[in-house]
Amino acid sequence: MDLGEALVEIFCDIREELQKINENLSEVNHKLDAIQGIGMYDSIADICDKLEAVNDKVESIKGTGMYDSIADVCDKLDGIDSKMFDISLNM
Repeated sequence: MDLGEALVEIFCDIREELQKINENLSEVNHKLDAIQGIGMYDSIADICDKLEAVNDKVESIKGTGMYDSIADVCDKLDGIDSKMFDISLNM
């Protein structure tokens, strides 16, 4: 095999590898398109939007005023429980 034939063989091998890389990149592109999605909770962006909405709801549950948060409601229920216990002792 002379130098010219060896170079042609090397370039053919390089071309085949580049074609494989191109096919893999095309597959990655299709997978990225699938991840982007188009419907509700069909994409990363949709999931992020849903998580943001959940976070907003959790923030609103925390509250800041009387009976506006889970802690306030729990405190009120504890107070009712104590009053019921006191009533049962007085009977």
